[in-house]
Amino acid sequence: MRNYKRKLRKTAFILMATAMVMLPLSCKTVDLRTDTIMEASSTEKEIQVKKGYQFLEAAWKAQGMDKLESHKNYEFTGLESWRSMMGKMANPWRVNNVNLTFRYAINTFDGRVEIASGKDAGEFFGLQSWEYYEGNKATPANFDLKKDKKRAFAVPTFHYFMELPNRLMQAPIKEYAGSDTILGQEYEMVIVTWGDDSEPTKEHDQYLVYINKDTKLIEIVSYSAHEGYLPGKHSLFGSIRYSDFKNIEGILIPMKHESIFGNIKKEKKPIHTLQINSFEFDKVNQKILYPNPNLKKVGNNKINTDE
Repeated sequence: MRNYKRKLRKTAFILMATAMVMLPLSCKTVDLRTDTIMEASSTEKEIQVKKGYQFLEAAWKAQGMDKLESHKNYEFTGLESWRSMMGKMANPWRVNNVNLTFRYAINTFDGRVEIASGKDAGEFFGLQSWEYYEGNKATPANFDLKKDKKRAFAVPTFHYFMELPNRLMQAPIKEYAGSDTILGQEYEMVIVTWGDDSEPTKEHDQYLVYINKDTKLIEIVSYSAHEGYLPGKHSLFGSIRYSDFKNIEGILIPMKHESIFGNIKKEKKPIHTLQINSFEFDKVNQKILYPNPNLKKVGNNKINTDE
């Protein structure tokens, strides 16, 4: 009982400290632009826009993502781990350190995540035309239950980050952001966003993309997450590191994803790791991705999901 109370007090202290840190930041919108962008003259900015597109396009092709839309869907299974208090707060699934299977239709936001191991194996969570559903081995997809906002955010987020180079190529704002060295590796940086320019807004996320100078691959991305579910979301940003690239039908798939809060310039233990152990294109049955035949397909369009 004494140990339990000690753990309870420690948890309460961490939550209070986190809230106190995040409260003064809650009104401030994070800005991922570098000095290279913010200090540029109008002439330099024109050059940076051209270079930003060129570097991002080269990375997109180097990974083979120009071939992605020749496929219809994909499925991958991997061991997912959430660490630390913040990681456990962010975990949307109710389970940890288990295998999950992800199934997605390319260039849409339609997908499903299924627990693939442990006592909850067979339970799934999905989105179809932005309509949330759940189910398990014994019951079909249920669209009538109350939407779980964390899972409804997480399902398309994993989808988005798996296809990230392809998604970012569709963004209107791409600006060269300079170069940097992280843990001994040199990177070219490009900031990507939507709207009229690269300045931060509460409407559009920013992505600071780190492209390996040697391989031309996108290995690190820092990002804001204005549509997230954590408090103070407009002032928060995270980073993801891609590694263990595997050639699957001409496309280099990163088999390891590691995420942290904040920037990735220092050695930090990830709060989230996804180690993929299998990946296949065009395996998913359409009935899995589209369990409700009466819903109109919305494809790659984003709609208001706050309801």
